[in-house]
Amino acid sequence: MTRVLVGSMVLVTACLIGCGGDSSKPDLFAVDGVVNFKGAPVEGATVTFSSAAAARSATGMTDSSGNFRLTSYDTNDGAIVGEHIITISKSASAGSASGVMTQENAKEMMSKNIGMMSGGKTSEMKPESVLPVKYADAKTSGEKRTVSATEGNSFKFELTE
Repeated sequence: MTRVLVGSMVLVTACLIGCGGDSSKPDLFAVDGVVNFKGAPVEGATVTFSSAAAARSATGMTDSSGNFRLTSYDTNDGAIVGEHIITISKSASAGSASGVMTQENAKEMMSKNIGMMSGGKTSEMKPESVLPVKYADAKTSGEKRTVSATEGNSFKFELTE
């Protein structure tokens, strides 16, 4: 009887220790912000915080007001503490700046595809950037922010040409 009781206690203790969560994930802190371009909110932009100390980048997508919240592992869980290089990008949808595929857009895309198959340039099919491309590259964005464990992590990005 005591063996069963001791065995049960060992099993329960092992389960409790093992159920402490995923220790492989770093401590994360909520990060939010807003992205404006030429003074207007940017909808549908991807905001990425990258740190040499992080196993992965934290990313977020802006809403219609330009607001975003970062995700590293789970929705809106934030980013690790420390300095981050920020990239912000937004591409026009295939064939249309509005994102709506029209018959005219479809014909234009088909024409480009046929041109590529017959030796045309592939660069014609690259999506067009809505924001200046410098913000999409970590080497040229010029945007850095520090995520804190003790202070609010709300950042505003005012993008210009």
